[in-house]
Amino acid sequence: MQALLNSGLSHFESAGVTCGLIVAGNNLAQKYMANNWRSFSSNDQFNPRYAMSFWDTNQLGCLSDILSIHGPGMTVGAAAASGNAALFQAFHWLRGGIVQRCLVVGAGVEFSDLELESFALLGAAFCDRGTISADKACRPFDRSHGGFVFGEGSAAVVLESLEPDRQTLATGEIVGASLNLDGTHLPEPSVTGEVRSMQAALSAAGISPDQIGYLNAHGTGTPTGDQTECHAIRSVFQEHARELLINSTKALTGHCFSASGVIELVACILQLNAGFAHPNRNLENPIDPEMHFVGSQAETLTAEYGLSNAFGFGGINSSIVVRRRMLDAGRN
Repeated sequence: MQALLNSGLSHFESAGVTCGLIVAGNNLAQKYMANNWRSFSSNDQFNPRYAMSFWDTNQLGCLSDILSIHGPGMTVGAAAASGNAALFQAFHWLRGGIVQRCLVVGAGVEFSDLELESFALLGAAFCDRGTISADKACRPFDRSHGGFVFGEGSAAVVLESLEPDRQTLATGEIVGASLNLDGTHLPEPSVTGEVRSMQAALSAAGISPDQIGYLNAHGTGTPTGDQTECHAIRSVFQEHARELLINSTKALTGHCFSASGVIELVACILQLNAGFAHPNRNLENPIDPEMHFVGSQAETLTAEYGLSNAFGFGGINSSIVVRRRMLDAGRN
């Protein structure tokens, strides 16, 4: 509802405008499912609407009902890259003329104890062993990083074809998007796949790497993930990697999984328009001191273009190129 109000729309659908809806995420209701199973196992009781509500499409249906959306709709599951994958899909719907307006929702995910414990056993999640205070646990790109910290959040954005009569409300522009697979089912990040993702997004945007002034990294705080992304960034940006301002919004929010790509798009637009790059909280000893990570204080940002990465289990890679608010009627 905030996204719609901020877009200046009294009604999402209007005459002659085809509107779409994409909900980012799958396996969103694991805690809800576990609670119903517990209740069913102990006393044969569970929510009578369970057959309707355990599907991820329940969120899609509820939102289309509340907002009276009748155009194309879907949920997009791509693990931690779900938010970017949803934006990728919406970007191509708009470019292809399938819709003129699309609401993209990065849905909050609720894990049960089983999922949270499994991430810890895999070595991906930070495990509190009393060695570090809670406010110091989330440490993307720091040498003492020990895994991701689960965050709870969601975000929504309204994407439109940029028509002249709506330009004054535009906060930013997606100019390039990519989505590719590594050809593996394992949760092992790939330098090659991440490089291909960033290069494909830049190619789709029609810009060179040195035109990117800001990068919102996937940056979960896992040692392997952070190191792999650093290598990929260096490969794509070469010497420009020394000047490129890099931060990870997960340092502030934790890892919000399905919602993270949409949350981080919002963060990119806010920073590009306001002229600052937010701090990398708890970054004290960077794993690559030659790269320009934002430190514990915000830095001035004068970039026109930013790039946002999202990488998911199963070798899913996605990158989004965003341009700050530019009121140019010639762009679409």
